[in-house]
Amino acid sequence: MFGVTGLGMVGALVLGLAGCASLVGPTEELVATSSREVQTNAWESAEKLVALLDQVDSAQNPGIAALVQDLQTAAAMVNSGPGGNFESLDAKALIADNPHFWRASLEMAPGDGTVAALEALVLAAAGEIEAAGDVLELLRAGPLLGESLDRLVSHQRNLMRGWRLNPPSLDVAMNSGYPPPERWQPLKALQANYPDSPTVAMAVLRMRAELAGIELVAQGEDQRMRNKILAAEPRTVETLEAGQPLWAAIIKADGEASDAAKRIADAMTPDSIGVLNLSAADFEKLIADFMRIGLPDWALRSVRLKMGETNEVDPADVETLRQLLPMVVGTEQAAPMLASLPSNAAAGISIFPAEADPVAKPGLPMDRVVAGHYERRRRDAMATLQMAGPTPAEEQEAWLIVAESERMMGNFDRARAALATYAQLSTDRKNLGRERLSLAIATHDSGLAMVAREELKKADRRMQETHFIRGIAEVMLGNDRAAADAFMRGYENEFADADRRAFSALHAHGAAQLAGESRIKAVAKARTLVKPDAWIAKLLSAVEGEMGADQLLAQAAEGRDYLISGQRCEAHFALAFAPGQTEVGRREHLEACVNTGMVGYIEYDIALAWLRRVAPQDWPVPPGAELPREMMPAAVESARPRSVR
Repeated sequence: MFGVTGLGMVGALVLGLAGCASLVGPTEELVATSSREVQTNAWESAEKLVALLDQVDSAQNPGIAALVQDLQTAAAMVNSGPGGNFESLDAKALIADNPHFWRASLEMAPGDGTVAALEALVLAAAGEIEAAGDVLELLRAGPLLGESLDRLVSHQRNLMRGWRLNPPSLDVAMNSGYPPPERWQPLKALQANYPDSPTVAMAVLRMRAELAGIELVAQGEDQRMRNKILAAEPRTVETLEAGQPLWAAIIKADGEASDAAKRIADAMTPDSIGVLNLSAADFEKLIADFMRIGLPDWALRSVRLKMGETNEVDPADVETLRQLLPMVVGTEQAAPMLASLPSNAAAGISIFPAEADPVAKPGLPMDRVVAGHYERRRRDAMATLQMAGPTPAEEQEAWLIVAESERMMGNFDRARAALATYAQLSTDRKNLGRERLSLAIATHDSGLAMVAREELKKADRRMQETHFIRGIAEVMLGNDRAAADAFMRGYENEFADADRRAFSALHAHGAAQLAGESRIKAVAKARTLVKPDAWIAKLLSAVEGEMGADQLLAQAAEGRDYLISGQRCEAHFALAFAPGQTEVGRREHLEACVNTGMVGYIEYDIALAWLRRVAPQDWPVPPGAELPREMMPAAVESARPRSVR
């Protein structure tokens, strides 16, 4: 486990406290219908963490003891009135401006997120919900939290999502699809009704930026126009500074700091699966970028997370802490912390020790950060299922996410069980067919793949939504020409976005090449659909022989500022089908694509399906792939080829 075990940290303490596994009760509602509900739930959770911290040895951990006393004093005021006197909470005094908070955070083991979670809960209880969400996103981007604490954090994030379905967030979302001129009046009316809402403030600034034809996180010449927008909206900027100081600093960044601001904006925005998971190297860059835009407190949080990720104490991290502490709490307050920093940095209390990210199964290369993505996504879904009150749609979606996540991590028995539960709840034949086929591909089960493929054909005859998975299945089954045709259906779908169509053309050509054919004309046409500097345009140019391997691989390494990127996997896939490629070279590039560990990428899946087909001795199916006979549907059993038994 991160943060304590394996660090050789003398004096580290793991508290086996009763009640840690029940931080979130099984009867709590999932969705908050008002800010008051978010505040109430956050405060109740904060009090549970304070009670746990109150059991820590105060003599050995004066920072934790002092923070507990501060919060107990605040609790006396909050709990003095019926329903909670949350107006009495001064989150800034209790957290950002409180030396006791920072000292307490340094007294915790680096991978333990207890104090960091407490910060987010206090912010939410004080009504600073957007700022609390920012803190939670950063916290969950670090080491995998102990599951009990992670459940609490997931529950709080779910409450916030529900809260965003209410005004003014709902009104902002409903207007977001309209052109900027049509948003002006509704957003300005919202701003008049909710003058202190950071959500509305951000929406107003984004609207103005779109009207000006620039990005709000501006770079280069756009900064001049961005500054005019900020000058025209001083009250809006003040609202954002008060409610979401992180995003206020990102938006205001000028000069060289604007590059850092753009990277941070990307890092703090959840990816397509709604989860962040940063590596130690990412945190190192994030620390420097936070400093560039003048946020030493966020840099300090990131140092602790980096230390938890690396599972060791880097002297450079200790030196960074020495630089940051005086900037955050002042020289006088920092002095006693700095005096004890070496021991505090190398040891600490661990109430909820961090956990290691899932590891790859034999025959299933898996990048650690990608695996962490899916484990976090699984936990979020389980948090939904473990709460009382999810709607049928929420329950169905959660089980589907669990099935997908378990499959991605190679936990096939768990994936089957989750999918069986989903099948009992849902009538969505497309989703069910797609996941059944994905599971068959992952387990390399030819019989199950053929049955699932036919079910999916009936559910989605036009293949507008399922051509990717059906194409991969055909590669696995040895039907490369049929795979190319499936991908071509995706390319020919004029309702799909240009990038999706272009990637479909890439996959169609790759599958055709495996069959000894070509779809190079589709590749050439697809290049006209996308911007010349787009990443997919570079991939297609390599397939057409206009960009060499060294140049493409060098560009694949660019642009990966924080979030995990499959660009290197995609580059190797494209190079496998470049003009003049040999059979040996093709296999080497497809193996390199799979070895990036980008589980879930189309290129990874195609390459792995092909490799398992042509070289099963080198690319074995992970344990657990074989479906027990008693679990096998009759239709699947009758369709299974005897040679596969």
